Amino acid sequence: MAPFDQTGFELAPAMKPSRELVPDLPAPVDPVLAKLIAARALIEKPEHWCKIHTDREDGARCIQGALYAVHVFGGPIREALIEALPPKFIEPVLRNISLMMFNDHLDTTHADVLSLFDRAIAARKAA
Repeated sequence: MAPFDQTGFELAPAMKPSRELVPDLPAPVDPVLAKLIAARALIEKPEHWCKIHTDREDGARCIQGALYAVHVFGGPIREALIEALPPKFIEPVLRNISLMMFNDHLDTTHADVLSLFDRAIAARKAA
């Protein structure tokens, strides 16, 4: 008798899954949402946010610097923030400079920047 001719061979009973072996898994994480939250956290304190500079020696960052720090260089994460911008800051031809224009505008405050992130995060959660 050959080992694989199925004669005289009996399969072991199937294991039934156990809740101890297969715990409830967390819901899948939206990578865009995760990066938006991570970038916002980097500039959450006023002393961690700045204008003009991508990042400074003291650790302060602009919007762009916060995005770079979480490895965002374009794509849906940047677009989510651009879509949350007040319309007067959306540069139709060069959309990527819109975030820098907003961050560095004389009237833009730290609270405005956090609000931008909050709007983008809320829109992503609602999607």
